[in-house]
Amino acid sequence: MTNEAYPVVMELVKPPSALDAGGGFTLMVAIQCDAPCDLAKARVVVMEGDKQQHEAALGSLIRFDPQSPDYDPRNGPIERRDQAALSLVAPHAIGSFQWRICLPAQEIDGFTLSPAYCDLTAETQGHRCSLVVWDAPSPVQAGEVVRFKVGGKCSAGCALQGQRLCVSDSDGSLVAEPVLQHAHHDAEGLWWGEGAFGAPVQVGLNQFNVQFAPGDMNGLPHIAGHAEFSVLVTETPAHVVRIAVVDDVTGSGVEAAHVRLGVHRVSTNSEGQAMVAVSSGEQRVFVWKAGFNIPEQTILVNDDIDLTIKASALPPKDPYERWQG
Repeated sequence: MTNEAYPVVMELVKPPSALDAGGGFTLMVAIQCDAPCDLAKARVVVMEGDKQQHEAALGSLIRFDPQSPDYDPRNGPIERRDQAALSLVAPHAIGSFQWRICLPAQEIDGFTLSPAYCDLTAETQGHRCSLVVWDAPSPVQAGEVVRFKVGGKCSAGCALQGQRLCVSDSDGSLVAEPVLQHAHHDAEGLWWGEGAFGAPVQVGLNQFNVQFAPGDMNGLPHIAGHAEFSVLVTETPAHVVRIAVVDDVTGSGVEAAHVRLGVHRVSTNSEGQAMVAVSSGEQRVFVWKAGFNIPEQTILVNDDIDLTIKASALPPKDPYERWQG
């Protein structure tokens, strides 16, 4: 037991400069004190001017351990001071703010600690909303229904369930209003929904824009987000091309070969066969399969066609080739 006041030194470790308004964040504080007491019990107060924002115990400390598997001096300077993680919530208003993190004078385990503090200056910003579109078919025929999925995510992890998006074409005309309804099971914080619209009659690549303008949501400011996607519209198919990809030596079908016929893409089945419906005219044919050489060709389609494509198996690579000669 002693009345001596032990000095305490506090310093922020990599303090953030920008934060989501009203969003939770972790502030790392390095602390040094020679008092033989449990600093985890130390009371910490966060002040903004004369207004208290947060008060809690310092909590368990992260201590420097040279035996830790995370320690590697080759990675640069190592923080050797004890550290504490403070869980805080940023101000709701957008703008700059300054907080003072204070460790008041106090007694812990019979030892007196001198007061200490450090300052945090940062900016708050609206929550950024990112959008993504997937499963939009391409190509499609003119007038065909285009069904797609769209997802949205808030940078602060706000739930976007029930939020409506606007999908417009290149002329700015609204074509769909999907609603975010489901939490994605593989992507934390991602909410998604489904939408559909009729494909344009204009043949070619058509661009679409997805807009999300939530404004103030749950009392917190959000920044509008957007995404773009394209759909290739083709003429109504007039003919069917039946394709067989075969080994030029054995004559057996080549399974899972990737076939591109004009703008259409398919894969061969277990017998090396695929079928594509296309419009009339010249069509370029690309076929790819690992371990085979398959030349590109151009065909003229003015009727239904049965097309056989021969694939030449490539010799296996010599793993020692690069070391020879």
